[in-house]
Amino acid sequence: MQFKTKQNLLVVATISIIVGIVALLFITTDFGSGKSVTMDRRTQSSNILNGEARPVGSISSSDAVASKNGSSAKTNAKAKEPTGSGSSANTVVTRVSSSNYKFSDALRELYSNTAISPTDRAVASSMIHARCWLIMNEIQTRAPPAVSKADPHYMLRMKQYEAVARRTRRDRCEGIEPSELTASAVRSKWQDAARTGDPRAQAAVIDYQLKMPDRIAQTKTILLAGEKLEVTSYRGPTAEETDTVLRGLSSRDPAFIASFGDFFNQTFADVDFIFGDRGEKFSPEAGDLFWELVACQFGAECGNTNPLVAKFCAFEGKCSVQNLEDYIRGHALNGDQWEQIQRLLPLVVTAINSGNWANVITRKSPPSGVGPFNNNPSPIIITTGG
Repeated sequence: MQFKTKQNLLVVATISIIVGIVALLFITTDFGSGKSVTMDRRTQSSNILNGEARPVGSISSSDAVASKNGSSAKTNAKAKEPTGSGSSANTVVTRVSSSNYKFSDALRELYSNTAISPTDRAVASSMIHARCWLIMNEIQTRAPPAVSKADPHYMLRMKQYEAVARRTRRDRCEGIEPSELTASAVRSKWQDAARTGDPRAQAAVIDYQLKMPDRIAQTKTILLAGEKLEVTSYRGPTAEETDTVLRGLSSRDPAFIASFGDFFNQTFADVDFIFGDRGEKFSPEAGDLFWELVACQFGAECGNTNPLVAKFCAFEGKCSVQNLEDYIRGHALNGDQWEQIQRLLPLVVTAINSGNWANVITRKSPPSGVGPFNNNPSPIIITTGG
């Protein structure tokens, strides 16, 4: 199938922004070893984390760096109350991401709670609509795990599976008009929210604009698993656009942090981002999970009800893992990757709280010889064919 016209590229871009925005809210929603099939760069490594980032308890910045004797940061099983701008709105989004709470009920709560500002209401409403759109259009549910009743963790594994599965039940979207759940309708909601001046919504629109045809830098055909794929690289964000995303992170909104932090894990055609005084970059796997742990500090769900933790118990039988950090440290990353996370986590948490990003995330040109076709693990697929 060819995607050559500007109209078709617009469709690709529209779908990409919706998936990227709600990464936090969709960690592990595919329920299997595969990932939801999307065209967004953020869905490769774990959709976030896929995914359910998609895109989680709390991690203290004072505990975030391992001591020399090998101790590590611990993620509390009980999440903190969301902090920062729009705490009440964040509470609604956090709750709806981790239960069978219906989206229409969440929207009613948003609009009936007079403590929620119009700006935070617009952002939270956009996020909830985007999540429902993804459930209705993208997420594929895996069958329950084949577990013997003789398994000592049988009841727990079944309970965890049900907890994960009900997050993506389509009946949760009942009560919302279908016309509100189209890709264009969700994009319009984000554009309306951006007009309020909120940097989170503005960042969502920027992410959409980065995939517009006028941002294409180069198209190249590659051979992957015997198939020809035409991939497209895009020019990266300007300094002003980068600042907007950083201001969005400083809102301390856990959903935004987990969803948009990995904005800075990419390599564009003309822009690269490095972390800390060492000028470090994350591997794809570590980068996605890093921002999940950052979100833990600000109220995301990171205990044993975290979707990744629940899925690990349900499908792998590893039910002794009690929180997201234990899962990441012991089962998802190697020692070097975990050490890097511990080194950079307190730096980023401090920057979010202070709003001072100097020497924390630096925008620069990619190194010579490094570009999106040999450094970006997930180029956007525009054309497939023989």
